[in-house]
Amino acid sequence: MYNRNSEFILLFFSSICCGILLLIRIVYWQNAELDLAELSVSKIKNNRGYTFAFLAWNLFLAWIPYMISITLPWIDKVMGKKFLWITGGIVGIWLLFFPNAPYIVTDLLHLRPRPLVPLWYDLILILSFAWVGLILGIFSLLHVQRWVQNRFGKNYDAFLAITLIPLCSFGVYLGRFLRWNSWEVFSQPQVLLLDFYYLLTDMDSLGMALLTTGCFSLLLFMIYLPIKKIQNK
Repeated sequence: MYNRNSEFILLFFSSICCGILLLIRIVYWQNAELDLAELSVSKIKNNRGYTFAFLAWNLFLAWIPYMISITLPWIDKVMGKKFLWITGGIVGIWLLFFPNAPYIVTDLLHLRPRPLVPLWYDLILILSFAWVGLILGIFSLLHVQRWVQNRFGKNYDAFLAITLIPLCSFGVYLGRFLRWNSWEVFSQPQVLLLDFYYLLTDMDSLGMALLTTGCFSLLLFMIYLPIKKIQNK
């Protein structure tokens, strides 16, 4: 029988493991810093032990849509029909933060040889954060699908997957290549609309956006479909 508490504990434990891997890298680098005499000052500045500390922030952002998705039924129950617009707004916030979960996969672009820390360790580090982010995102989508089915009494799983996964992938593109953050939809809406205009009018940029969105959607579907199949058993 499906147990949401076990799911939360496992995801939390996985996140802790990611933090431990990051901490090991930081401690290892700091302890080895005394032996950096043969490295140039520029290399030392560009390869501090905190190089991948941003992964912790990105994983925190990945938890936001997951936490919204698991509390959505409770929020909907408390708000009721009278405050349905509040529930709808929270769903909108979930959609804005949803791309933050799989976004960590794109942090693999930061992978390159660095002094002291083996390349294979950095690969494991980024992959660990990326995997937990992906799983948080997929489970977040599954929870929203379950809430929609319970709320409206109909199964819209296929429609939601086909709609939300490409939207999420496009959000990843906006974050990685156009460097937009989820909250900037509220803080800089005019600049965002201007970027959209340039994106739609520049065929090269539009082609790259569609290609990136399509490829990332395929990746998410390859992870989503097996997990969805397992949960349905």
